[in-house]
Amino acid sequence: MVLDLSTMADQTIKLGGGLRQDGDVISVTKAGKLRFTKPNKYWVEGSHKRYVPCVEDHILGIVVECRADVSIYI
Repeated sequence: MVLDLSTMADQTIKLGGGLRQDGDVISVTKAGKLRFTKPNKYWVEGSHKRYVPCVEDHILGIVVECRADVSIYI
């Protein structure tokens, strides 16, 4: 448990990646450092290199096909 919303009356909380809300409790869903910016935005900053989409991310394109890079040496 990261935050208990029952103690934060009339405040809007914005959750980023790595956090989940279950009722009045905010829980962590991935490993990393908990970050905060004013007024009330929280997220978990992980050390992994893989992109994990979040709400309000901008879309630049859509991947329609992905293949492994295979090198053949003779």
